[in-house]
Amino acid sequence: MKTFFLLLFISFSAQAQFEKVDELIQQRQYSDAFNMLLKLDPKNEDPEALRRKIDICIDNYIMSIGHQMFALKNLKHGEEVDKLRGREGSYDMFSLDVPELSAPLMDKFPKNYQLKFAVGRYYHSMHLNCGDCTMSRADCISEFQRLFEECYKHGVYDYFSAYGIAYAKVNNQQFKESIPYFLKSIELNDEYPSSHYNLAYAYLYIDDRENCIKYAQNAFDRYDYPSYKADAAKMIATAYSELEDHDGAYKYYSIANEVNPGDYYVLAPLMSLNLFLKKGNIEELRDAFFEIDPDNPTIYQDLIYAYYDYGDINDLLKYFESLKSKYKQDHAVLGNLYFFTGKINSEEGNLQKGKEYLQTAKDEFLKVYSKDHQVFGVIDQLLEQLDK
Repeated sequence: MKTFFLLLFISFSAQAQFEKVDELIQQRQYSDAFNMLLKLDPKNEDPEALRRKIDICIDNYIMSIGHQMFALKNLKHGEEVDKLRGREGSYDMFSLDVPELSAPLMDKFPKNYQLKFAVGRYYHSMHLNCGDCTMSRADCISEFQRLFEECYKHGVYDYFSAYGIAYAKVNNQQFKESIPYFLKSIELNDEYPSSHYNLAYAYLYIDDRENCIKYAQNAFDRYDYPSYKADAAKMIATAYSELEDHDGAYKYYSIANEVNPGDYYVLAPLMSLNLFLKKGNIEELRDAFFEIDPDNPTIYQDLIYAYYDYGDINDLLKYFESLKSKYKQDHAVLGNLYFFTGKINSEEGNLQKGKEYLQTAKDEFLKVYSKDHQVFGVIDQLLEQLDK
């Protein structure tokens, strides 16, 4: 009987100590809370203590070294972890090797799903936030998926772990299988935009474009960052393109470009659609597209494809000609302008003009590239073909 009361007293005593730890966490005294857990469980033998250590570190670290050393701080009024994160300062450093410490405890307490959930969150955090970890991205995803799925089956989950399971399935190209977990995540937190966005992505890959548009629009409405909003608009435009709704696609590529200007993957299809639909403001789009990277041959090639498919190639030649004065001091850009002008003329049957432009391109490129640069091999090959 004495033994029973002793164990009961120890149990109540430990619970009281954990309640004090939880109070410190609520008061944002993270360093004190972790120190208290170290005193309560110095050998990392208590799953409840380890769970709390993990939660404190991954939710509130100021700096992380390999996700095994964590800088913590007792926050003062007005201080926020997110604003301090990565900044130099005076912090308390704590070591927590979660993979090594958690494995024996999960083996000893196989039904402690709260601990497994915390370890899953650790691997998820490592995947998202650790730039100097020795563990691979694929292994992180595999670990948090395994742990989150086991916890999910036993009723231990939240919107972010449901999202994590779905994300892992998308990563493994299990698009259809990911959908119920994304939907559960949205059911638990309808305002988390990435659940909507990645659900739209999954629907796009199973050719359910109507649902793709629905959830991408939800993501667009919820995202704050311009680049994320633009990605959501771009996905809507992609779905409309696949439905051959060119006006819808043009509308949402335009929105994406307004929200986050200068994205190659928005401007390229937007420019082509502009030519196809004859919207009339091609000059502005063409300039923006060209200015993305004026000495990149891909830009010129995309322009040529767009004008051959939907426009007048002579308009493009005039455009290239108009740019020569602007870039007269940039020999790499001039080389490309002469090269692609020569290539177009050659393909249009103006062989002599083509040769002249290609030779001028060669002269311009020699001012910036060594003679063994691959561009000279391409030009010489084209000139040989024109001489035949």
